[in-house]
Amino acid sequence: MIGERLGGVAEQTCLGNVGLVKFKLFKLKEIVMNIYVGNLSRETTEDDLRQAFAAYGQVETVTIIKDKYTGEPRGFGFVEMPSSKEAHTAITEMDGKDFQGHIIKVNEARQRTNRRGGKRGDFGGRGRGGRHF
Repeated sequence: MIGERLGGVAEQTCLGNVGLVKFKLFKLKEIVMNIYVGNLSRETTEDDLRQAFAAYGQVETVTIIKDKYTGEPRGFGFVEMPSSKEAHTAITEMDGKDFQGHIIKVNEARQRTNRRGGKRGDFGGRGRGGRHF
C-alpha cells in the first residue's frame, strides 16, 4: 500500500566534546500514498483516471485491476500520488462523485491481507481419507 523512499545521502563532519565525528544524514522523501478507487466503469482507462487525479496534484502511477483470465477490468484500481497533502485533497474531492456515469468510492488503500486460511490443500479434518478411530 504505502512506500517510503530515501533521498540522497550526505556525509557530515562534526567537532564535539569527543573529537572529530563523521556521520551520515539521510534525507527522507515524502511518503507515496496509494489510493483505492472503486466502482469504476468498465470503459474507464488508466489515462482517464490519471487525468482526473492530476487535477489535484502529481500522479506517480495508475493501475486498473483486470481479471487474470479474461483480461476485463474488475471495476477498481489504484492511484499513487507522491504528496500526501495532494492525495488527501483528491480523496476528499473525488469520493462519492460521478465519474463516467458511476458514483466512485475513493479512499486510502489498505494493506492487502492473506485471504486463504492455512496451507494450500488444507481442507481441515484429520487426514487424507480413510477411517479415524
